[in-house]
Amino acid sequence: DELRLQPWAFEIFVFLILLAVCAPAKARAGMQLYLVGLYLWAGLHKAQGEFIDRVVPWFAEPFDFELSATSTLVVGIGIVVAEAGGGLALLLLPLRRVAVLVLLATHLGVLLVLGPWGHDWDLNVWPWNVGQALLLWLLFWPERKSGFEILQRAPKAILIIAVIVPALHLGAWWPANLSHALYAGNYAQPGFLVLQAGAPVVMKGGQRDYLAPGLPPPLRDVLEQSLSKRAGEGWGLMRVHDWAVTDLGATIPPDARVARRLFWAFCERAKSRDDLLLIMRPKRVPWVEEDIVVIEDCDGVEQGRQPLPETWPR
Repeated sequence: DELRLQPWAFEIFVFLILLAVCAPAKARAGMQLYLVGLYLWAGLHKAQGEFIDRVVPWFAEPFDFELSATSTLVVGIGIVVAEAGGGLALLLLPLRRVAVLVLLATHLGVLLVLGPWGHDWDLNVWPWNVGQALLLWLLFWPERKSGFEILQRAPKAILIIAVIVPALHLGAWWPANLSHALYAGNYAQPGFLVLQAGAPVVMKGGQRDYLAPGLPPPLRDVLEQSLSKRAGEGWGLMRVHDWAVTDLGATIPPDARVARRLFWAFCERAKSRDDLLLIMRPKRVPWVEEDIVVIEDCDGVEQGRQPLPETWPR
């Protein structure tokens, strides 16, 4: 069930397997290598404009100051270097403790931004960050083995799943939550368009609280260009991630196939499959693919695609 495929759950699963089937020294090296891959790819997946332009300003919002374009760029690059560079430095004995302190600071920053002092967002991230900080300290602060020794001792499967395979997410060929793409911004961003007349059947209980009547101008413009005959039918927008975080207590995996499966589940409730549309900004390969918006119906048939409007909500 990909809706339950949270990064912390996968990490715990991997660590439990290591502890169950490996000798203590091999299990420890496997967990160390997993954390190296996690920090490395958490940083590398952020090395693109979507993180710097959209996510970094969002990080600053709770603290009532607005970053200039230059400050946003500097902060974004700093986060990328701290995570990716810190992950690699964990393998370098002379720099290891410096890397631990830098990465502990990133965990503190995440707690400040996402915790009750900041956005008060994504409750599962709070204990996971505390646990990650403790693991980081316990696994690396006292460790005096070289990175080469850690690589030699760790199971090769960990090298594959934690360090090599996450590269596939750059082309959306591997799930974001298994690729350490944490708050990277360059995700599939879905919204459900629901006809107001069909909403009482489609939306159950508190789900209706996340259905906003009418459409923001950029979405309305895209709908008019793609489906001009249906643009004025009285659509409302359900913001999927807001509903998931608030109602379910966790984000949904930010992958297009998960969004489609969830959308199809809503379609099964509808009296008419014409009552819903999926509007989605897919993940793209940075600097290679065009930023677009696609519209699909309940049968998975694409109804239109447009270049991403400059006014698209960030």
